[in-house]
Amino acid sequence: MTTGATEMVTLDEGSQPIAAGVRSLNKAVSSNGRYVVFEGYSGGVGTSYVRDLTTGVSIVIPGLDDAREDRIDVTNAGDVYYSGASGSGRFSASTQTTTPRTLPDGTFIATISPNGRFAIGTTGSRCADGVSSTVTWTVVDISTGDRAGLDTETCQITERDQQLLVTDSGAVLRSRGQTNSRPRLTFVYLRDGGTLPPRTDPDPYVYIALGDSFSAGEGVKPFWQPANACHRSQQAYPTFIEQPGVPDASIYDRRAGGPVAWGFQACSGARTWHVLPRDMGGRPNHADSLPQLEPDRSVDTGNEFDLPVNEATDLITITIGGNNVDFASVLRLCYTSRDCTRAILDGQSIEVEITERLNALGTELDRVYAQIHAQARNARIIVAGYPQLFPASAREQRCPKLRQVPVHLTRGRFAYFGFSETEQNFIRRQTSRLNQVIADHVNQADTAEFVPVDAIFAGHEICGNKGEWINAPQAAARRPSPVNDQSFHPNERGHELGYAVAINAVLN
Repeated sequence: MTTGATEMVTLDEGSQPIAAGVRSLNKAVSSNGRYVVFEGYSGGVGTSYVRDLTTGVSIVIPGLDDAREDRIDVTNAGDVYYSGASGSGRFSASTQTTTPRTLPDGTFIATISPNGRFAIGTTGSRCADGVSSTVTWTVVDISTGDRAGLDTETCQITERDQQLLVTDSGAVLRSRGQTNSRPRLTFVYLRDGGTLPPRTDPDPYVYIALGDSFSAGEGVKPFWQPANACHRSQQAYPTFIEQPGVPDASIYDRRAGGPVAWGFQACSGARTWHVLPRDMGGRPNHADSLPQLEPDRSVDTGNEFDLPVNEATDLITITIGGNNVDFASVLRLCYTSRDCTRAILDGQSIEVEITERLNALGTELDRVYAQIHAQARNARIIVAGYPQLFPASAREQRCPKLRQVPVHLTRGRFAYFGFSETEQNFIRRQTSRLNQVIADHVNQADTAEFVPVDAIFAGHEICGNKGEWINAPQAAARRPSPVNDQSFHPNERGHELGYAVAINAVLN
């Protein structure tokens, strides 16, 4: 585009009147066409509104009057920015609050380009007549901090309902002229884009999800690489994690537009040695060709989201430890026993065996946390706990999905399938012990943060009275396991509303 080129844009009036006898006059429209800022006139009195054209809802904007010098812009989210002699600020339709928006040096941001790179900033002054208010205009490349002055017709710019706009390339446009019956804006390019230094793209925000099935999303189809038993789900909680300070859009959803990078190495069945690199005794799991922390990822793993954990990593989440204790074998034993609390596991009572496994787990967790920090010293490390699988009340525990059922075999012999209340409470205690070991070693490491999830999952266990976020036991299609792999794992709600909400609350 060349200086002096023009573009005609007609802005239609709001789709619905505010009230009978009120005439509206548009002042700004969001680039997605959803929101319009306009002035409603009745009896010679004007009131400014922002309207959501998709719903017809209009909200009064306090502090935005009919001053001739007001500069007005509305974003695709319905936030209104304005500046002029009557003041400057930001009005958020979602929260109905008005706050100032300025650059670090105090320059008010009047308008931002759709891509968020360029802003037009203003500082107040007076026109030659000493009466009319005007402003000094500057276009700012937010990515570099570079500025270019706009001193063309600064007093004329402040005339009624004229606006400055800035494009994705940094070109600045000024509106000229409109009629009361139907606003008509002619944008005159005051400067071309491309005269500022090239944009320096910031380093991407790098998030990598490590761990076991509770991070991979076992039991929540569809999976990436379905043939790989790691079962990395397209709806696992890592797909909902948000960058700190950038809420309402997950890192996964933002990866195409950047600047973010999203890695997903978590794998069902993983134990601590499937996380550690090879030089620490680590080894791959299932069809993965590398342990999760292996620094050299040049081998084709077949995982399109495979990323190295290194100094460029900003955030890591992980669940690990449940498979070291072999909780799956405990669940299988209890599911097929009349009372597993009296059972012998690996040659000793089940309580003693679990205690020994938990004691050994602590040392392995220390190695994992230390290695993650050694490879990613700049990263925030979030270690999430495990939810309770069984409900707390006896009434819920007796639900058909869980209650123990005897099956008559022959000659007075019975097989038992399901869980007695005693067994369910026993497993709840062991889950709490596991979480406590993980929390203690995270705190000792002092390089990570522990995020418990048992509270947010409370009432959402199997047969929980608030709705299930855990998959109930389902018979396996083949032995040796009596239940399939998706049993006793969070469902899609558990990942999105449980794990993701808990972790995002800590991050933001």
